[in-house]
Amino acid sequence: MANFKKLAERVRDRVIKPLAVRRTRTDIKSVPRYNKDVNGFQKVEQPIENRYELNEHLADSIDQVERITGYDFFPTLPNELEDYIESDVNMNLWN
Repeated sequence: MANFKKLAERVRDRVIKPLAVRRTRTDIKSVPRYNKDVNGFQKVEQPIENRYELNEHLADSIDQVERITGYDFFPTLPNELEDYIESDVNMNLWN
């Protein structure tokens, strides 16, 4: 059993480990041995930052979100209080 374990460790270290390591595009491009296998990569452009400002047109009430998701966010609240809290969108409270 000890010999089998040593053999398994050698196979893991010498065969599997070098093949199973996750490599990034940069790794593959910089190591000719890997790069030739994939014939290079297409160029990937740098991401473009796009910012959104949350406003009343994008904000939904909890009621609307619950209707879309089918999830009840406040199941333990009394219904009267739950209805009051979930029906309003008060963006002043978000800052």
